[in-house]
Amino acid sequence: LTMKLPRPLSQSSISLYGECPQKYKFKYIDKIPEKPRHFFAFGQSVHLALEYFYGATEPRAPSLEDLLKRYREIWVKPGYRDEFQEAEYFEEGRGILTRFYDKHAKTYHVPYFVEYAFNFEYEGVPITGRIDRIDKLPDGRLSVLDYKTGKKLAAGRLDIDAQLTMYQFACESQLRAEVGELVFYHLPTLKEHRAARRGAALVSELTARIVSTAEGITSERFE
Repeated sequence: LTMKLPRPLSQSSISLYGECPQKYKFKYIDKIPEKPRHFFAFGQSVHLALEYFYGATEPRAPSLEDLLKRYREIWVKPGYRDEFQEAEYFEEGRGILTRFYDKHAKTYHVPYFVEYAFNFEYEGVPITGRIDRIDKLPDGRLSVLDYKTGKKLAAGRLDIDAQLTMYQFACESQLRAEVGELVFYHLPTLKEHRAARRGAALVSELTARIVSTAEGITSERFE
């Protein structure tokens, strides 16, 4: 039996409910508008440019000129303090994309999936999400990549990050292929931080949280 939720659960809505059920209610039920934030706008702009880079059907990379043109066109404006801050971030993104291009254009490949959107049910709970990129490893297993544009990754986060656990769970449920590795790609440093696939304990912790969050929301527990 499908649970009646205001919207399917994503990892970010699960973690918001875990942090403060009232905050979840404000955002997803009362739909109180949030102030745009520059770091979300910046992350989205770079993500959209990389979606264009890897979205080609040709087995070769688009030109750097085309990539930067696309970046200019899709630039997300709201959230910056003023035009100076916006210009500073625009240049930072330009630099990230140029260095990314220099590093990856020569070994370009069409990924297995770009911006893979998943929607499925677990124990009657609808779940949704989107994965930045999925590659096929030589052994047929999957490499799941999550791009990060923030300044720094917290130590130890990779091994327990619930978002990556959710991505593994979704891939193995929907694509019927085993995940071989989980990757945080930190774009400012062009470093790929890799972790082995999640063990059963982290996955069952996630599935228990999916069910308990859904129960809390449907029972209207918003303390």
